[in-house]
Amino acid sequence: MLATLNKLTLYGGAKSRAIRSLWALEECCAETGIDYHQVKLNTIEEMRSPDFLAVNPNGKIPALKHDDLFVFESMCINLHVAKRFAPKLYPLGDWQESLVLQWSFWAISEIEPLQMDLLNNTKFLPKNKRLPEVANLAIRRLNRPLETLEKHLTGRQWLLTDNFSIADLNLASVMLLLDMAKYDFTSFPRIAEWRSRCYGRPAFGTAQQR
Repeated sequence: MLATLNKLTLYGGAKSRAIRSLWALEECCAETGIDYHQVKLNTIEEMRSPDFLAVNPNGKIPALKHDDLFVFESMCINLHVAKRFAPKLYPLGDWQESLVLQWSFWAISEIEPLQMDLLNNTKFLPKNKRLPEVANLAIRRLNRPLETLEKHLTGRQWLLTDNFSIADLNLASVMLLLDMAKYDFTSFPRIAEWRSRCYGRPAFGTAQQR
């Protein structure tokens, strides 16, 4: 089995969305001692090279090569490696697995589009193309999903069980960008505490250095 695990290659560095999957792989390393190889891609030209397009035809990072299997999309990569290589990270009960999928999909459907509207119009786009009204609307619209999460975390430390799981990792990794937007979590103290627990994990610190 270890020989198979040594054939994991993750494409992308920590200063990109690949941080999500680097974090997941580092959690797997901490739990079961697996190893993986990292290939950093720093330019559009590298991501459009024939070699990388054979891994991910979309030309985007992160992407994973596991033996002869190619997997792209950060949430899918994380679910793939956690389910196979980190039993404690991936709850296996039927209802638990459904909730892992629920919160992972929720992260990219309810949080990510709004945080990108916010960041595009405060950080990423040229100043003359930013629309403050779009950023302000995104802030207002984020209240609804964050209220849902805040309520869910009442009396809980983690999303599913008494332990950190891949559901926590996937959602927290998506929400990392809200730090770049300097989002104010004062109205959501349970979320703020949960995020601190997630980002305080040693595996996350290691992933940030990759």
